[in-house]
Amino acid sequence: MDNEKNRSYKYGIIFKSDSITGNVRKAFFIVLLLTFTSLAFSQEFYVGGFAATNWKVETSSEILGFGANIEYRPNKSVLSFNSDISRFWVEKSPITTFPLSLKLIIGNKIRICPTFGGFIRTNENYGYSAGISVDYRVMKKVSLYIKTEYMRDYWKAENITWHKYNYVGGKKINDKCGYSIWINLGIKFSVLKTKN
Repeated sequence: MDNEKNRSYKYGIIFKSDSITGNVRKAFFIVLLLTFTSLAFSQEFYVGGFAATNWKVETSSEILGFGANIEYRPNKSVLSFNSDISRFWVEKSPITTFPLSLKLIIGNKIRICPTFGGFIRTNENYGYSAGISVDYRVMKKVSLYIKTEYMRDYWKAENITWHKYNYVGGKKINDKCGYSIWINLGIKFSVLKTKN
């Protein structure tokens, strides 16, 4: 069998090539479209960057990644829309994650914010996430934040054992899942803030 059929589960991730599929491209452009069309109605708009590492995964691993943060908050809303687009490497294989989440904003200078959303990855994994973010405004237009997040991955994998002993032929595809807990440390800059 080729490597594509012998995909294995490790670290909650399926290893395969990092080609961006049509669905990933569509999701990415939808996020961009929502971001830029909402600028006219935004109370706050942030862009920034972060470093990420896993805190706990079902199997032992050492993963380090980085990414870009986009956040916008509609006028007079306690919710903001976030996308922490990230890239990390597992056994020299790069994987990009395209998430979209809602953040409940509690506080002003120091914000404690529960988050919930979904994501897709370039290795065809998809799933949901939930976490909490603490934002601290250090200057008028600069904030530091730390975020911890539970991510539940789902994917399809070929059952190699079933295929080996099935003499009739065909494939058996199983749905698999795994989880990971991530910590992000980042900085973001206010690009647009209207007066209240």
